[in-house]
Amino acid sequence: MPTEIPSTCEALLRRMVGHKTVNSQLPDGEPNAEQALAEDLEALANNWGLASSRHKVPQTAFNLLVTCEASPGAPWLLMDSHMDTVSVEGMTVDPFAGEVRDG
Repeated sequence: MPTEIPSTCEALLRRMVGHKTVNSQLPDGEPNAEQALAEDLEALANNWGLASSRHKVPQTAFNLLVTCEASPGAPWLLMDSHMDTVSVEGMTVDPFAGEVRDG
């Protein structure tokens, strides 16, 4: 994956979509499919000055927690997402290209 830091949300999403993270329990999935994406996001977070920590999940890759304390005692905002995807078998477009059509 690229080493440069994405400058827009679109660039970040395209970069994330470029990782092949098909769920490992699906026929076209691979073990620890999310690990490379988690490592990439961890490196980006650290480059942006955000704190990150890994949380082991038995028999799979780790969960990644990225935090940014806006100010001590401020309320928390939590955003949660998963990194694995559904099967890509039979797709007629490259599901990892991150193609943008019609804006």
